[in-house]
Amino acid sequence: MLWQCVSAQVLEDQVSFEIVTAEYSHWVAGVKGGGSGYNISLKLKAIPAENIVLNAVYFDNYEAKLTQSDKDNTRFFGKVLLSTNQQPALMNDDKLNTGAKTETEAVLPKFDLKSNECVIEYTEGNKTKYFKSDKLEKKAIKHPQTIRSFQ
Repeated sequence: MLWQCVSAQVLEDQVSFEIVTAEYSHWVAGVKGGGSGYNISLKLKAIPAENIVLNAVYFDNYEAKLTQSDKDNTRFFGKVLLSTNQQPALMNDDKLNTGAKTETEAVLPKFDLKSNECVIEYTEGNKTKYFKSDKLEKKAIKHPQTIRSFQ
């Protein structure tokens, strides 16, 4: 019998940054093999303090690495590539898959989340912390969308 040890992540009650909006959308490319996945966007009220780095977001049983927008330092983006409608080269090419977790890499969720919740993993100083937000909204899109157009 196999046993898996999972450590519970402690959620912070308060954080020094405020999430204004958290939105995600599911997309499927309009061409066979063009891919599918989720894009997620976080908008903060202000630029986080210098000692705070937003690392990842957990939502809908997925994890996405967060990157800060070049155009607006209060916006952060993440993406998840799914195996649906994916050519094998897209799933394995590091240049195309940088920062994305594919469905085949998915692990047991770290958090029990409702459909309107997400958890932000961030580093404050040298310590990794977690904060749960209930502001997550699913947005429908009418056409394929890339992470670039989501910014």
